Amino acid sequence: MMALAASAATVTVLAMPASAAQAQVTHLRSNGTNVSAEWTTQSPGNVVDTFVSATAPSKGAATLDIFSMVAQVSSEGAFLGGVQTTVQVTSGFTFTYDAKRLTKASVNATNLPARTCPVDEFGEEVASECEATTVSLSATWTGVGPISTGHTTDHYSTSGFKMVVHSSGTSRDATAEASFNGQALGGLQWASIGTYRDLKTAICRIPGGCGEGL
Repeated sequence: MMALAASAATVTVLAMPASAAQAQVTHLRSNGTNVSAEWTTQSPGNVVDTFVSATAPSKGAATLDIFSMVAQVSSEGAFLGGVQTTVQVTSGFTFTYDAKRLTKASVNATNLPARTCPVDEFGEEVASECEATTVSLSATWTGVGPISTGHTTDHYSTSGFKMVVHSSGTSRDATAEASFNGQALGGLQWASIGTYRDLKTAICRIPGGCGEGL
């Protein structure tokens, strides 16, 4: 599984000749390292799912994302609602990794700012009942098996605007262990360590520009 992510990078803007309807071409390059994993455990009436992802761009701050859902389910497996906890931070944690061999990685943090929200039986967040909280995380990844490489090219377009995204990178399957709020996570579903390199090219022909474009 190739881990791809976006990050801040130097942007190059080129003005096209008048014959090209004054199109503006913008290039955005980014690269870095990413680790991610998901754990799921089940017990009668409950399913707990936790996802963790950390990304370190070559330039700029690393990002840590955590999503944890404690769901209530019926005996038939229908979702009855639950409580979700979300984290997205660029500081307050340590992220170590081996970007060359993809052998090891770790994330550690305490007292990270987080948000907990009830979720109704339709999967909708009950925003009026959300609360601020803090969480802790300790996670380690160990690469297993071969390192794979890959690349993709995607095209997006609307009237007057086109974007081409070239992505490449390396990835390695991994085992992962984690403790969330002092509780060991079980039921690892998948884990990976990877690197990414992206080039986004945006072409704007809209009079007045396309805003940020990318």
